[in-house]
Amino acid sequence: MPTIEVNKKDFWSLLGKEISCAKLEELLTVAKAELKKEDEDSLSIELTDTNRPDLWTSEGLARALNLHEGRYSARPFLDVDAKDEIVVSPEMLEIRPYILGFKASRGLVTEPHLLSLIQTQEKLCDNFGHGRASVAIGVYRGEQIEFPVFYRPGAPDDDFFVPLGMGRSMTLREILRQHPKGKDYAHLIDSMPLYPFLEDSVGEVLSMPPIINSDGLGNVRTGDVELFVEMTGTSLRHLQLCATIMASDLSDRGWTVVPVFSVYPYETEEMEGSTRIVAPKDMGVEMKLEAKTILSCLGTNFEDDEVKTLLEKAGHEVGSLRGEGTERVWTLKTPPYRDDCMHQVDLIEDLAIQRGYDSFDPVMPEDFTVGRLDQEELLGDAARSVMVGAGYQECMSPILSSQEFLGRKMNRKDTTFLEIDNVMSLQYGVLRDTLLPSLLSVEAASGKAVYPHKIFELGEVARKDTEDAVGTSTRTHLGCLYADAEASVSEIQSLLDVLSHFIESPFSLRIGEHSSFMEGRFAEILHEDMSVGKLGELHPEVLFHWGIGVPCSCLEIDLTALL
Repeated sequence: MPTIEVNKKDFWSLLGKEISCAKLEELLTVAKAELKKEDEDSLSIELTDTNRPDLWTSEGLARALNLHEGRYSARPFLDVDAKDEIVVSPEMLEIRPYILGFKASRGLVTEPHLLSLIQTQEKLCDNFGHGRASVAIGVYRGEQIEFPVFYRPGAPDDDFFVPLGMGRSMTLREILRQHPKGKDYAHLIDSMPLYPFLEDSVGEVLSMPPIINSDGLGNVRTGDVELFVEMTGTSLRHLQLCATIMASDLSDRGWTVVPVFSVYPYETEEMEGSTRIVAPKDMGVEMKLEAKTILSCLGTNFEDDEVKTLLEKAGHEVGSLRGEGTERVWTLKTPPYRDDCMHQVDLIEDLAIQRGYDSFDPVMPEDFTVGRLDQEELLGDAARSVMVGAGYQECMSPILSSQEFLGRKMNRKDTTFLEIDNVMSLQYGVLRDTLLPSLLSVEAASGKAVYPHKIFELGEVARKDTEDAVGTSTRTHLGCLYADAEASVSEIQSLLDVLSHFIESPFSLRIGEHSSFMEGRFAEILHEDMSVGKLGELHPEVLFHWGIGVPCSCLEIDLTALL
């Protein structure tokens, strides 16, 4: 959970008054926050809502508290015309595709504000932006920038500038090797032939996103009265949200926010057909809230005025009200800096928070229920008992695997796996759809143990499922591996017969072919004419890929399918 440090005097200024820590602790509940520590000049506050990055700043937290107490008035900035441009080079589509930016003027950077700006960048980039992978933010001395700004590829050994904090000119590659921030974030761009590069129309360098600002335009200092804020990344929606959060924060401090166009030479699905994207953008959406849904979730009927007041305390703009009684429906618009409201339940949570959870009368459960194990768990336990009784030892492996393990090492070539977005390690880049690679990885590390080896795993796999609401389904599989010089289909088929008897599921076999198994030594396992698994002797090429020197026979059954 993000924890922010706020300067007391600066925070009291944003709140419009000084309050006691006891009162602050009480108010922080409306932002799902806790006061962790108080010093003479600062407060340490932990934010527990990972869906509300707008609260991870001093300004955003003060905004939420002021809204709750009814003393916040937003300064409009989203209807200002944009004139200046960021021009994007075609090559950036394959390097780091998106950039947005805006200007802020008629303000003053004070020391507390500068520290708050730096903290906001860090929290949004590290927490929301996955360590700058999907979002990286730069703030610059706006009065010295000549527009348009150009977002182009930089040559690692030919482009150079003085990075922040170094005092000498360095090539882009040298920055990645020698600058502290370069070392921390080099993994984001080091494998690319060209690096992201940002400069203005007269060739003055702003930064090498997402690594480091220049020591000139990128060295914001106290006393500056004009700023340029940009953000680069891989998700346009995430960049828009961060831009609006930062613009709202600056606006709350009295700055005048001026939008800027990003001009792209290419289109993507996220751009929705436009190549001139303006930032900041109103991220709020029109929503409806039904009285019957409020009653269903909270068990309480709210008066019309109370619903309107509580929603406005959460920052929503409440519009029309139609119907009567439980058929009442409110129309509202969510705040421009929030992108977390997807369902009526999100709005109802805001109602409950603003009213206070302690204001609801507790109700004891009226229905008496007795818990029991799920049928899938019972079936799994029965299968586990059979395997242990047959002399097999249980293994446990993560559901995350790699395309190398699931694909090449298993002789599978035409399978599309479920991949992890923003993957941090190729070793855990996909979700497994079979247990056999997990068992083989255990066997590959067990070559020095006395044979025969009998291992099994009862675990989850994931696969694409067009009939499921989210397009995927998670299944429970039983997989086992028998490794020995005498391993054969007959050994593993005997085990299937034992399983069939004890879990009371009749199986039959259908001879077939599979790239992971030897020809003529593979069969599908059928249950009521439905394929629920496979068994056979593994192909020598598969064993070679895993470095296993003895024959292996195996079986795998989809236990979920048996139910």
